[in-house]
Amino acid sequence: MMLSSVVVGLVQAAWTTWPRAPSVGDSVQLYRWFRVPAEVRARVQPLAGGGVFEPLADPTISRDTLGLVVRYVVAMFEPGRQPVVIPPIELLRPNGATELVPSDTAWVNVAPVVTERDPSRRTPKPSEPPIARLPRRAEPLVIFTLLSVAITVGWAVLRRRGRSPPPLDPNGGRGAATDPPVARWLAAGEPKAAAQVAAERLRRRIAELEPDAALGLTPEQCAAIVSARRPSWPLGEVAAVLQELENARFTRASPLDVAALVVRAERLRASLD
Repeated sequence: MMLSSVVVGLVQAAWTTWPRAPSVGDSVQLYRWFRVPAEVRARVQPLAGGGVFEPLADPTISRDTLGLVVRYVVAMFEPGRQPVVIPPIELLRPNGATELVPSDTAWVNVAPVVTERDPSRRTPKPSEPPIARLPRRAEPLVIFTLLSVAITVGWAVLRRRGRSPPPLDPNGGRGAATDPPVARWLAAGEPKAAAQVAAERLRRRIAELEPDAALGLTPEQCAAIVSARRPSWPLGEVAAVLQELENARFTRASPLDVAALVVRAERLRASLD
């Protein structure tokens, strides 16, 4: 398959923004799926900020069942339909051939925080009453997360059955610390907290198996140590999940995206040995 034909397929895709209608000052995720073969890699460049927006993190590249996912995170500072110029993206093949995806523009519809008032009226108006919060239906998300985590944990228990019991603690017991309820964080509308819990669980498992990959290291440093010491692990998945969990901790991620990411992290944690 020629790389040029791959690029033709890429041009048909468009950049997606989340949230759909952010306000001034909100962080916005810009992402795009590239349907490319598994051996094709991508190299991206950082965004050039300006008066309209500023990048909040370095661009990330991950892989899922659809192909490659390129993601940028920016903060928008001007209302209206604002352009975000995406730098060219390089596609790399194992034989050394490269192809350049031209620069593109992602459009973000930004809502103003303060509506326009009549300038002739200088008398301040009384405060508006609080806006009633609509009830959230968290049951589907809770059920989905609990079921996925239960399946993962059950598979891990069956896989490890027959291994030697864990060593006794200094007090003579075998008690293990109970992890915070990830599903409860998600149901409460706190995806950042859920991502942090999932990241800590995965990092603790990696540190158990590879002590040099301590919890204090950055995701990049941890991935570098794992790549050198554990070549039999799914290194690409480890690096991608660690980076996406790190991004979800500091950006406004969708609760459904975080729930799927937590399930990926749990499955990956259970598969490491």
